[in-house]
Amino acid sequence: MSISWTWQPVRSLVTGNEDTPVGVNLAKTYLRVSTSADDTLIGRMLETATLWAESYTRRAFLTQTWDFSYRGWFTSARPLWIPNPPLQSITSVKYYDEDGALQTLGSSNYVVFTQSGPRAGKGRVEIADGISLPSVSSIIEYPIVVRAVCGYGNDDDVPVGIGDIVLFMVGEMYEQRQETITGTISAKTQMYLEKRLAPYVVKDAI
Repeated sequence: MSISWTWQPVRSLVTGNEDTPVGVNLAKTYLRVSTSADDTLIGRMLETATLWAESYTRRAFLTQTWDFSYRGWFTSARPLWIPNPPLQSITSVKYYDEDGALQTLGSSNYVVFTQSGPRAGKGRVEIADGISLPSVSSIIEYPIVVRAVCGYGNDDDVPVGIGDIVLFMVGEMYEQRQETITGTISAKTQMYLEKRLAPYVVKDAI
């Protein structure tokens, strides 16, 4: 199946999450570190590992709020696919009308579909039966703005397999921190990570 243009929204992070799927204390146990001297360093490594794994899998691990802007309305045959699964909920669907004013579409006009589980695919928004959607601005390139809450939840909700990979990455960075402190990883390590994360990678076609 080819990738539809409706699947390529402009993304804007509204509310991030400062936590990581694995905490510093668990990482220290994994690393066999008993002092607090490297707590800040380990915390930064956890952030780096989390961001890399999220980017590679195209997922949101912990709860985050995003704005996704689209070029046009959804239909039953052409829904708006929401990136960064799992999708928890849709906060709002807004649009710029023909006068360029930002309006809010009532929730009765659309239906939200979510998926759950460790390998959940993208959620989507479809038009409700019998609804005619309003016209949008022809001047603004992305007149539809969907605000969505994405992620598995808190750290206890993130799949164990993902947490294990984050720990592995931190272990690699900590043991070879002169080479990997900037967030780079060796080709061999990357191949291993990609293999382990393959089951969680989000596919374009759903």
